[in-house]
Amino acid sequence: MKRFAGICIVTGVLCVLLTVLSSVLIDPYNVFHVDRIRDNGVEPNKNYIKMSYLIKNPDRFDSLIVGSSHVGALHVEQMADERCYNMTCPEALPCEQLENLKTLIKNNVIPKRIYLGVDSWSYRGDPERHLKDKRTISYETLLDKKNLYKNYIDPRNALFSLVSTMGHTKNPDFTQIFYDYGWMIGYDMQSAYDWSKIDEYDSGVTNRLDETIEEIEEYINLCKDKGIELIIFINPYCAEEFRKDLENGYKEFLEKLANLHPYYNFCGINEYTVNHDLFIDPSHYNAYLGDEILDVLTGVGKADGDTGWGMYVTTDNIKKFFDVLVPEEMVSVH
Repeated sequence: MKRFAGICIVTGVLCVLLTVLSSVLIDPYNVFHVDRIRDNGVEPNKNYIKMSYLIKNPDRFDSLIVGSSHVGALHVEQMADERCYNMTCPEALPCEQLENLKTLIKNNVIPKRIYLGVDSWSYRGDPERHLKDKRTISYETLLDKKNLYKNYIDPRNALFSLVSTMGHTKNPDFTQIFYDYGWMIGYDMQSAYDWSKIDEYDSGVTNRLDETIEEIEEYINLCKDKGIELIIFINPYCAEEFRKDLENGYKEFLEKLANLHPYYNFCGINEYTVNHDLFIDPSHYNAYLGDEILDVLTGVGKADGDTGWGMYVTTDNIKKFFDVLVPEEMVSVH
């Protein structure tokens, strides 16, 4: 009987060890390899990894680009005189970015400048859903090791991820790009989107407009308190998606945001947003359009006052801004 009990204990211990080891070694979301992530074909938890990296390397960068995957095409290496890092994270929302900033400040990581990219997703995304998605659970949630282990010690998920890993072609520059720059959309990335189905595209249904404005206001005030220069900009969507957003509170969001803080605008209907060749899908622009945006943000490029592209929007010119945002003559998309 004692021998049987001993066998059961040993078997139980081995099962626990195998459960932990398989989850940690395979680690599909790279949360156990934050210092040396692998390109394994599974989208990593970028927020957890990037926050961990910044806190461990507080002096490496002096400015940050903050936003959802919609800022993922901004190549910071094109920005002269700045050591900038792109904090792009899938589906990231202002409420989560606010908590990230508080955490960075608490750990004495205080950039001199932040470029905050927002758009309609900022108030239409659902933060509660992110707690159930292993790609998007926030750094702050996972600081509690119980939450980290509960979500990622999962041998079944780890083993299933091997299917993606085995069929994935690795990018030899993946790790260096991740830590040096942070962007996720390279110049060679081609769109596979079927533009005939654009009417079916869903960029979020939750409407947290008032809460989001309050969260952005707190973000603005926190930057002011810490002497961080904050540059806010509006990400461009393709023209068709922008038209749909206007029916879902976008104009109200843009107006309320201007009352809080000036911003550079890149949304609307203009020569860029009507050109599908500049987009990966309706809400993700490519790296070439990303360069155009960075040129304006860094003072190299010029704004187009006739369409609102690159326009610096304030409370003084908000009426003019809305007058040029949707020009009547630009109705075709190619």
